[in-house]
Parts: sequence; C-alpha cells; structure tokens
Amino acid sequence: MIKKDLIFAMLLFISVQTAFAQSFSGKVVDSENVPISYVNVVLLSEDSAFIEGTITDTTGIFVLKNMNNNGAFVKFTHVQYNDTLLSVQDIIESGNIVLSTNEEVLSEVTVIANDKVFSIQKGVFAVNVASSKLLSDSPNMDRLMNKIPFVYGGSGSYEVFGAGNAEVYLNGRKLLDNSILESLLPSEVEKIEIIRNPDVKYGINTKAVIIITTKKIQNKYALTLTQLLQMYNKFSSYSGVNFVLASNKIDWNIRFGYSNTNMETESQSTITTLTPEHNFVIEEQAKQPYNSDYFMTGVGMNYAINKTSNVGFSTSLNFGNMKNYFTPQMMRHFTDTNQDFEASLYSYSKSLPKKSSTNLYFNGKIKKPTSILLTI
Repeated sequence: MIKKDLIFAMLLFISVQTAFAQSFSGKVVDSENVPISYVNVVLLSEDSAFIEGTITDTTGIFVLKNMNNNGAFVKFTHVQYNDTLLSVQDIIESGNIVLSTNEEVLSEVTVIANDKVFSIQKGVFAVNVASSKLLSDSPNMDRLMNKIPFVYGGSGSYEVFGAGNAEVYLNGRKLLDNSILESLLPSEVEKIEIIRNPDVKYGINTKAVIIITTKKIQNKYALTLTQLLQMYNKFSSYSGVNFVLASNKIDWNIRFGYSNTNMETESQSTITTLTPEHNFVIEEQAKQPYNSDYFMTGVGMNYAINKTSNVGFSTSLNFGNMKNYFTPQMMRHFTDTNQDFEASLYSYSKSLPKKSSTNLYFNGKIKKPTSILLTI
C-alpha cells in the first residue's frame, strides 16, 4: 500500500493545472483495468520533438495542457509496462489507455509504486534504483532515465516535466559534459533525485536538477569523436574531439574542433531605366564564393570542495580565417539595343575573427546557499 503522505506529496509535486480549450485529461490502466500511477506521458510533435510531459497520479489520471500545440503523438512509458505510442487523434477518440505488461519483468518482486523505490521529501522526488532490478538492469543510462517519472530525453540532455532542461550532477558535482554518462552503467547507480524547484546554490538560471548517486565513487571518462560532412554547392566539414574525465574530486573537460565551410552563390539581375529618348539596360551576372576555417578549443575544470560546494572554470578560444570573393562574370550596359560596354569586376575581403571567454564559478554555502559566476 502506498502511504498517505506519499500520495499527498506526489499530488502536490505534480501540480497539474488545466488550460482552457487545449487541455486533455485521460486515464491509464492495465489489462485488468487497474489504474497505473507514475506513468510518463509525453506529447510529441510530428518530428518527435518534445512539447510537454506529465505523469499519472495514483488514480491513473493525467492532464496534457497543450494538445492543440502541434501535438501529433503521445508516448506512455513505465518501468513495468511496454512503451506505447499513440496518435493524438487516437487518444482523443479512445477511452482508457491500456498498457500491456512487459513479459520480461513479470518476475520482478519489487512493487514499483511503493516508497521503497519512489519517495518524495521536501520537494525532491527520489528513485532508489538499486532496490529495483527492473531499473538497475536497464541497458544504458538513457533507457534508465526515461523510465524515471518526470524525466524525458537522451544523449545526456534531459527535460524535467513542468520545469525545463535539467542540469545533471554526478555524486554531488555538476557535470561539465553530460557525455560522461555514456560510460556509467545503470547497475552502478544507487539513486536518482529530481529537483523541479532548485534553490540558488544550483545557479539562479537553473530550471531543474537531476542528481545521480552511484554505489561507489570511481573514475569515469568519455572520449567523443565527431565528423560531419555537408554538401551545398561545395563540401563543408566539421571535425571534433571531446575528452571528459571525472575523478573522485575533480572533473576535467578538454575539447578541440575544426570547421571548414565552402559555399558559392550565383545571382543575375537586370535594371531598366526608361527616358523619353532612350531605354537604358544594365545586365549583371555574379558569382560569390565563400570560404572559412575555424579552430575551436576549450578547457574546463570542476573541483568538489564538499558534497554541497564546488568551484571551477571554463575557458574557450575560437579563431578563424574568413574569405569572401565577389566576381561578376559579366556586366553589360545597353542603350536601346546597342551595347555600350562590357566589364568584369573583382573584389576580395579577408578577416581573422577571434573570440575567447573564461567563466569562473562557485556554487555552495558561505552563510547561505550562494552561486557566483564571473565571466571574463
């Protein structure tokens, strides 16, 4: 049985408000018509972009406030049931939404809906991952995170329903680069906490916080290589290397990148001037090649003073070489039908842009929760 105080706290945490004309309320049940709580309900656009998310309450009820805001699909996810994707039209026309039980998890003895797995205390929604085999056996962190109520996303970037994009902390330290999560196994996670109304110690602009605590602290690293090619008249490319190391006290992030852009545009124009005596016509055909080379590098460090305080810096340097050519292939001037002259013009510009920035920050307690950011 779910404790009464947990039910009350969960309802306060959801804080669902209906919106006129765009709101839609539904109910999620299992094959025996039993309401399912803690189901993630996500409204997606036609191209599967996130629009809105919520969860079902203890009676299986959910409310989406933006069904008319380009919503095309609704996705239902729960750790004990198969993922279900339905069109908005199907949702509106159907009665209760029925989720089928995941046959692979029927042997799970943990009751997901009780406070051994989910709990709420002082506005923090906590998930005891280690107590549920269903959660700890997830194949990767993205799959695990999308089984957590209130959370949706992937590749280290997660949205917390009703709050926005979340800052991710690992063992009390803010991650400089969320790609480090790719080297973390769900079986190594002890618990995950969701904070939808973080205080100022997490930063004045922070909308939500996800805190991941592992069973034991160990060094983690991630190396990401990126190669992109694009064809638009000519080939352009981007190459990047990103290295992240998370140790017991210090996180490091080192990145390098090179971008080469090549483009060419063509234009044609005719200007006609009419006078009582003559007609003057100027015809111009132009070609404008463009080339740029950019080099990008950066270093960041985060040091954990203690469990609630950290200090660090992040610096970046971008410099490049931009070239613009303007070469009209032909410029002709006519008086009536007689060509007066023909000319070819050529122009060239070059710039060497450079941009650098350094951020120094401190998050923690002096006399009260404090966040300090200094940008150079």
